[in-house]
Amino acid sequence: MKEHVSDAWITSKIKAEFAKDKTVSASKIHVDTDNGVVKLTGTAKNQAEADRAVTMAKSTKGVADVKNDIQISAVGATNSKGASGSTTGRSY
Repeated sequence: MKEHVSDAWITSKIKAEFAKDKTVSASKIHVDTDNGVVKLTGTAKNQAEADRAVTMAKSTKGVADVKNDIQISAVGATNSKGASGSTTGRSY
């Protein structure tokens, strides 16, 4: 007999796992669960972070599927000092 896990439990469990994992931002990657289908949204600093979030979500008990809508932030977009060493776009 398969044990039913609530959507709220799945969401909470995934968020808790993100918070424990230093490679995934629990505050920038958002989790929503509907009928066991997890939707990940928000922003990751790189593809590896997004991939790790998907892997973690898929390995959570009760998850039927994971929809990955995580955006990858542009290089330097979160750096208030600007992209260091970047000269792209400077043609003048």
